[in-house]
Amino acid sequence: MPASGWSTILANSLPGARLQRESRFNALVAKSTIAGGEVWLLEPQTFMNRSGQSVGALARFYKINPDEYWS
Repeated sequence: MPASGWSTILANSLPGARLQRESRFNALVAKSTIAGGEVWLLEPQTFMNRSGQSVGALARFYKINPDEYWS
């Protein structure tokens, strides 16, 4: 299954999450809350070797520290 299929399945399993295009991150993004913590699902719409650009843009915008990333 392509990665986009997995991210859609995962987004559908998160409470209140819905993948939406975010052009400022060049990605599809979903947000949810699990056990009181905020969870972001990011599906970059770039080539794989440029996916860090989407992650970096989202992290800078929301002031997420690198030690808070999980992939």
